[in-house]
Amino acid sequence: NGIGEQIQDVMIYPMYSDLKTLTTGMNGVFTFPVIPLGTNVMFKPSKNTDTNNGVSTLDLLMIRKHIIGVEFLTSPFQHIAADINKDKKISTADLVELRKVILLQQPTFNTNESWRFVKSSYQFANPENPLTEQFPEAHQYNGISKSDYKLDFKGVKVGDVDDSAKA
Repeated sequence: NGIGEQIQDVMIYPMYSDLKTLTTGMNGVFTFPVIPLGTNVMFKPSKNTDTNNGVSTLDLLMIRKHIIGVEFLTSPFQHIAADINKDKKISTADLVELRKVILLQQPTFNTNESWRFVKSSYQFANPENPLTEQFPEAHQYNGISKSDYKLDFKGVKVGDVDDSAKA
């Protein structure tokens, strides 16, 4: 979503048996209890609520223009947002799925969550076509060596290519 905006109510799933799932607060922050030094742990953010937050006919128009080659999406995050059905390409099928949510014909996307998360430090090798990449949506820490690791990710609201969603 917009740079620097914090995202509330993101579920953080730790892939470590002694930790429970936590949810980010209003400020987009969460804190886990102490994790033993040397531990390998992976964190997976997830949010699948308020699907039509930020989606509109303007998003449909922008995706359509991209598909027909009139005006291309310019950021890797717009590409991720436009891949509504999560098939690693932007096509008419994405428009159909998004239209159903906008018209309230279905409450959620069939094969995608309403938000996707990309590790903030990730540099796309091919920013013009990021859907061909295996970008990190989980965050792995191997052998934690200090107690102040920070997990930072960019939230992408699926369907919201004009970046109007409220985080």
